[in-house]
Amino acid sequence: MSDALLPYAGWAVFAWVFVNQAGVPVPVVPWLVGAGALAASGGPRIVVTMAAAVAAALCADIIWYCVGRWRGAPVLSLLRRRSGKPGACLDRAERVFVEHKMALQFLARFVPELNAIVCGLAGTSRVGVGRYVLVAVASAAAWAGAWAGAGYFLSPLLHRVAPAVSIVVVLLVTLGVAASVAVWYRRAAGATAALGLVTAVALAGCAVGPDYKRPAMETPPTWRTPVEETASLADIAWWDLFRDPVLRDLIATALEENKDLRLAVARVAEARAQLGVTRAAQFPQVDGQASYTNQRFSQKSFPFTALPPGVDPQQEFYRTSLDLTFELDLWGRLRRATEAARAELLASEENRRTVLTTLISDVAQAYFDLLELDREAQIDRQTLDSRRASLELVRRRFDEGLTNELDVRRAEGEVASAAARVPDVERRIAQTENRLSILLGRNPGAIPRGAVLEAQTIPPELPAGLPSALLERRPDVRQAEQRLVAANARIGQAKAEFFPRISLTGSFGVESVALSDLFTSPARIWQAGPAMTVPIFNAGRIAANLRATEARERQALIQYQQTIQQAFREANDALVFHRKARETRAEREQQVMAARQALTLADLRYRNGLSNYLDALDAERQLLSAEIELAQTTRDRLTAVVQVYKALGGGWEVQE
Repeated sequence: MSDALLPYAGWAVFAWVFVNQAGVPVPVVPWLVGAGALAASGGPRIVVTMAAAVAAALCADIIWYCVGRWRGAPVLSLLRRRSGKPGACLDRAERVFVEHKMALQFLARFVPELNAIVCGLAGTSRVGVGRYVLVAVASAAAWAGAWAGAGYFLSPLLHRVAPAVSIVVVLLVTLGVAASVAVWYRRAAGATAALGLVTAVALAGCAVGPDYKRPAMETPPTWRTPVEETASLADIAWWDLFRDPVLRDLIATALEENKDLRLAVARVAEARAQLGVTRAAQFPQVDGQASYTNQRFSQKSFPFTALPPGVDPQQEFYRTSLDLTFELDLWGRLRRATEAARAELLASEENRRTVLTTLISDVAQAYFDLLELDREAQIDRQTLDSRRASLELVRRRFDEGLTNELDVRRAEGEVASAAARVPDVERRIAQTENRLSILLGRNPGAIPRGAVLEAQTIPPELPAGLPSALLERRPDVRQAEQRLVAANARIGQAKAEFFPRISLTGSFGVESVALSDLFTSPARIWQAGPAMTVPIFNAGRIAANLRATEARERQALIQYQQTIQQAFREANDALVFHRKARETRAEREQQVMAARQALTLADLRYRNGLSNYLDALDAERQLLSAEIELAQTTRDRLTAVVQVYKALGGGWEVQE
């Protein structure tokens, strides 16, 4: 219901301002709008909140008319006559009210009306009825006290300055009074309530839209694979996890030269600069202008037809000025935009960390793949040498008539098969080196090696920590959450479009038709005043934009939940992979030992004529397959450590 009231709140504020500017003060309307918003937000009943709003508005109105509002001079004249003793203070105050009628009228009209709108629509923050009335009355009293203090106690200063300066002085006094009230209220009701009062009193804009709260997520109490949960492998720095010095150097090179990581760093710099651009809109904008114009007017049209003869139709104009524009962020539109930009900056930083963890794991995995291929190449070359020796043996036995030609042809075929495996594994080695070179940010080339595959060391156990810690550890989860924060802030930015935009504009400079008179006192020009823009009819554009923003927020929420589920899946998969790879490697070692013994027995039986060459050939094939599978399982165990490390969120620390 509160969202449905937003368009009507804009219409009500517009109607109230229009009627009030016509000369009929209607300060109760914005309070009623705020009361309706408060009740629609889940606060007290509408009757109670409206009654409280009307009471607070009447109290504020009584205060203004008791002080005199812009009728300050007649009130002071009446006081001077009633006292019977004209005082210098009252005389000075009366002169101030007369001389600064426009400035005081600005304060008496614009500022209290602005305060009424702010405090009225602050009901969307779900404050209680008592605090609602207290904020309303205290803010009205603070403004009235500052107005009266400016008239009575600052008259010696104000009657010597320009009206624009008097406005600034009264505003400063108002902020001082508001701060004093806030200090008192903090002692009475606590710091949180005082913060709300300061916001309501000192032009207190309320940021519309929902404040971000982390969604409740169901996390598994334990991992599917029994592991140690007291610590986490992710707490170990990558340079302590990988002991191979060559691998360390490769990772360090990749962190310096990898193009994907550099791109992520550049995106962080872009997001940081964009935050500065967005945040700058919350501050006053000051621009300088200088111009020269040479213009000739028609002598046959107005105004020259009404001027006496002899006026030069060609004129020169010189102008220079400083222009100031400041939007009062009463509804939090600019603050919500800054909040969203800050969240996007944090999301880009988490994306950089995600790229960092992925890069480290990719380099380590590619390095272990390369070591495994080196081991395969070694096995293939050893197998080729063994089969060539077997071919020579078969040929000698054939020459001696101990075997047939079929065994010779089989032996020749096995030699060719083993020889064909060598260039194939060399091709895969070159391709893996090229892939690793790109990760290092360099052109394809040879990659240095450190310890061999079997000599690589890994931790004996892989502690995983608590599953709940994964939400804080993994950068991709934090990135998804920051995107959700940004989408949530965009909702407040979209809701603020329903409310009026109030800006303060001013200009000060000099203008003259002669350059020599440009910087003289009579050439000075200035203007200052507020401006308000109220959305009246936009064919549903603002409401549609709000619905689109809310839909994007729901998408970000679903993506956040999906990222968390994916993180738990990857962590459980990696833990299972590591456990099963360790069990598989133990069985592969037994398989290799059995295959070697079988080959020894088969070769011995063949040499002694107890079996044919096919048995020896089959035993040799089984040994080749077992050794390659053992090398792959050894690589899988190292890769599993890398995957567990990445899945738990480790590796984004920067080495000093």
